Amino acid sequence: MTLLIDAGADAARDWRRVLLARDPALEIRLYPELGDPARITSLLSWKPPAGLLSQLPALRLLQCSGAGVDQLLDHPEMPDCLARGVQVARLVDPGQAHDLAAYVLAVALAWYRKLDVYAGQARHGEWQRRFPHPASADCRVGILGLGVMGRAIARAFAACGFPVAGWSTRRASCEQVETYGGRAELAAFATQCMILVCALPLTPDTLGILDGDLFTRLAPRACVINVGRGGHLVEADLLAWLSAAPEAAAALDVHAAEPLPAGHPFWTHPRIRTTPHVGAFAAPERVAGQILGNHHGVLAGRVPEHRIDLRRGY
Repeated sequence: MTLLIDAGADAARDWRRVLLARDPALEIRLYPELGDPARITSLLSWKPPAGLLSQLPALRLLQCSGAGVDQLLDHPEMPDCLARGVQVARLVDPGQAHDLAAYVLAVALAWYRKLDVYAGQARHGEWQRRFPHPASADCRVGILGLGVMGRAIARAFAACGFPVAGWSTRRASCEQVETYGGRAELAAFATQCMILVCALPLTPDTLGILDGDLFTRLAPRACVINVGRGGHLVEADLLAWLSAAPEAAAALDVHAAEPLPAGHPFWTHPRIRTTPHVGAFAAPERVAGQILGNHHGVLAGRVPEHRIDLRRGY
């Protein structure tokens, strides 16, 4: 039975190389070359092209090539797939979590220590020590989402001496983190956070969670970092908050529309750092075992590792 890989040309070849090194007998196709569609039982994809899923009558597994699956669950062909018994699984790569934590910490510390400001001074030959920063022990960090990604981010900040609070839709325990759970505790969680990081999955419960009400709870000079999904952010509320809080800032690695449209105000806003969804990627070498195990496992009637809970949306 065949595994179909839907990715950019270079990425697809990398996936194939790594998977075949582990399982030389594996039958692989690279989209758009399907071969015999009736032999394709697994699809590795971030977001399948329109019409593809309906061409795969024997599909048993839709394996997301990343950690987030909202783009799959919102796919117009997904209801038919689920009705046919197709199972959906995500990739969990601990190394990806460490990579994302490093990205978030780099962005946060650049803001916290005013490195962009000093870089601007250096370009003009200025030597000014005029931007004091609070001690890390006085800089409260809030992490929205305490899954694999959020916990790695929390540990990274705690290791640098920052007090860390964590919020999730259902309260979870996490070492060195003051935890909160549910909407009723969201305001208390956010109060006086100087750095707020969103690492949530996008679900109906978390859609638009980064809104004006939440921003007003933060410290006056706070920085909001979004590495969750663009749908978490109410963009107009962010712009309004930045206008009202002249020392606040934001760093956005995810956006509602990707690529970010030309002319979008985030491109040129002086206090918004925008990156093109590069926080972290699943490494084929680290997750090949998951993919192969799920591909063969569903054919043997086993539940795939990291199967999506459709009720929770992740």
